[in-house]
Amino acid sequence: MSEAFPWGVLGIAPTADRNAIRSAYAARLKALDVDANVAAFAALRDARAEALYLADHPEEGNSG
Repeated sequence: MSEAFPWGVLGIAPTADRNAIRSAYAARLKALDVDANVAAFAALRDARAEALYLADHPEEGNSG
């Protein structure tokens, strides 16, 4: 996965704030035509799941 995943997909900076992650997901979901772009929807769901995981496990999100 690239450095941008999951944050680039969600359109937010890396954060452990679960509410910010959910809000970003909701905003992206509203802008997405799920039926027309199933792959983008799957990527968005994966990004949300990964971001929420990293919020609960910050030691795994360290890049240094």
